[in-house]
Amino acid sequence: MFHNQNLNIFIILANNVSNKLMRNLLLFVLFFSFSTFLFGQYTISKPDLKNSLNYSGDNQVVTSGQYLFKSIKILVSNNGKPAEEIPVELKVVLSPNINDKGIITPSIIYSNANGIAEFRYLPGKSSGDYLLAASLPDDANAGVIAFKTTVRQNYWALMVIFGLLGGLGLFLFGINYLSDGLQHAAGNKLRTILSNLTHNKLAGFGIGAFITTVIQSSSAMSVMLISFVDSGLMKFRQTVSVIIGSALGTTITIQIVALNISKYALAFVATGFILHFFNKRHYFKHIGQILTGLGLLFLGLMLMSESIIPLKTYQPVIDALIEMENPLIGVLAGILFTAITQSASAFIGIVVILGSQGLLSLEASIPLLIGANVGTSVTAIIAAIGTSSEAKKVAVAHTVYRIIGALLIIWWIPAFAVLVRSVSISEATAGVAVAVPRQIANSHTLFYIGLTLISLPFTSIFVKLINKLIPQKKSDSYFALSTQYIDDNILSTPSLALNLAKQETIRMGNITQDMLNDALLPFLLKEGNIIPEIEKNENLVNYLRDKTSDYLIKISRLNVHEENTREAFQMLYVVKEIEQMADIVVVNILPKAKEWLISDSNFSEDGKKELVDFHNRCQKQLSRAIEVFRDVNLEKAKILKRKDKKYNDLVLELEKSHFSRLVGEVQQSVGSSKFHIELLGLFNAISRHAANIARILLVEK
Repeated sequence: MFHNQNLNIFIILANNVSNKLMRNLLLFVLFFSFSTFLFGQYTISKPDLKNSLNYSGDNQVVTSGQYLFKSIKILVSNNGKPAEEIPVELKVVLSPNINDKGIITPSIIYSNANGIAEFRYLPGKSSGDYLLAASLPDDANAGVIAFKTTVRQNYWALMVIFGLLGGLGLFLFGINYLSDGLQHAAGNKLRTILSNLTHNKLAGFGIGAFITTVIQSSSAMSVMLISFVDSGLMKFRQTVSVIIGSALGTTITIQIVALNISKYALAFVATGFILHFFNKRHYFKHIGQILTGLGLLFLGLMLMSESIIPLKTYQPVIDALIEMENPLIGVLAGILFTAITQSASAFIGIVVILGSQGLLSLEASIPLLIGANVGTSVTAIIAAIGTSSEAKKVAVAHTVYRIIGALLIIWWIPAFAVLVRSVSISEATAGVAVAVPRQIANSHTLFYIGLTLISLPFTSIFVKLINKLIPQKKSDSYFALSTQYIDDNILSTPSLALNLAKQETIRMGNITQDMLNDALLPFLLKEGNIIPEIEKNENLVNYLRDKTSDYLIKISRLNVHEENTREAFQMLYVVKEIEQMADIVVVNILPKAKEWLISDSNFSEDGKKELVDFHNRCQKQLSRAIEVFRDVNLEKAKILKRKDKKYNDLVLELEKSHFSRLVGEVQQSVGSSKFHIELLGLFNAISRHAANIARILLVEK
């Protein structure tokens, strides 16, 4: 060692002095001077290592009965250079229990070649803070450095979990409550927007962004699109621009989360409560619901933020979060968590909280955000199970779009982080708690703005790619007992669910119209080939009646507008009228047709002409009823009512005409009289049921 070698030199020099007194005096002076010079230069400090957090082992948190996760390290230096073989002592100077200071292994250690003295420490079992002091026992001038260790009881992790889950529950409830309020405030505008969706990609993009902002969930939006395509309300090619817009719409939620106004959370809840419960106007009630949801959202964030404070010094969590800066690990973690929770908003909310506490850097947050956005595809994939190939294309398009975005950005995360910081407030200006959440939110927004600009011009190419991945399959049998429109996944948006129920009801009307059209053929052609098809159609109508009625009842039980409740019951009435028309065809007309086929009867030419004419009039009535119901056309509803009265009078005229032929002893009229009169009455009954649809609409309006 340097100081030992120099000490030996001045001892030799002193020994060469002949005078014993002078020799001893020189030894004393030289020894004192050298020891002051040499040992006074030793310093101790906490070592630091690049890319390693808390390398010295200071400020660690452990559970009672555990060794520190990292050893305590002291760096010994001599004139700025590592000093080897210097004794270092570590003592516990303060503990919650003076009789339980823990065990330091060993208490004195010599520094290694790198100047590091490394101690293992088992704190006492009492919870609280332990203060340790490191010093050089041979050199008081080197100073003292302190290390702090915190011991928590075994249940502290459980309290963190409860705090996180409780805060997460409030956060998700707040988002759902906020979404309900926005949907109720929007009312039937969502239905109007979707029903008027054009092939214009910019319009589709705007609609996707708007609706996702309202319902606060891109996953729910993808489920809606799958349902609409599966039911035939939309074509797959129309959904691609909506998917792109939906992805950008999610950034609004993240920007709200990053606002960091949790201290006003209870003010939002209180204001929302007053507006919702002490106001009779629906509009203000919905505004109150929006504010309450917003307050609960921020209250949940505040609870989560406070709950994870102990994790800031918990070494396993710190080490795990450092690993998140590996893009691949971060993306996989985001996908996994979002797939499990089925909520990207929840996961991103936690990422923002971790960033605000200084536990996550922007570089580590970006892969997690990317993974969360890819993870939302799991919801779409699950929703597409059992749907048509066209609907499956929506789920695949949603997934492929997110994966393409992830692959484009994952290689440029450091450069992207620099860009985000350049357009965001900095930690130096606003502090970590404010700056990092805003940077995380801005990174999400900038990412999807860039992805939108790249992808929107190439939607037609994207559609062709997905069409090649999933070729079109042949459609199912026309008579298969299945619904085409109604979908329980859309019940969370009642106004859209009513739109699907309406489409299913119109489908019932069209099938019944086919049945009515075919019902006269056995009488005209004396052939019964069409009868089995009519009976299959009737089975389908009964099935749709049950499913649609159940669906409408589910909607009416939701917390919906009074107007939507009235519309649901109005539709139930229409479903009943359509099913009764189908019953008349199968229960009353078909038995007559089977009897007619085995008889020798025939209609007279005049009688046949009258039946065909009145049958056509009844078909037109049913067609008008479906049109009135579809378009809510009150003028046509009035026409339909007038026609009904006219047709009642016409039936009497036709019956008189038939009776006159009987008096004239027209042989064909005599043989077919029973069939002729009954068919007129049955067709007129169908016409009355069609008119009833117009009556209920006129009464409601």
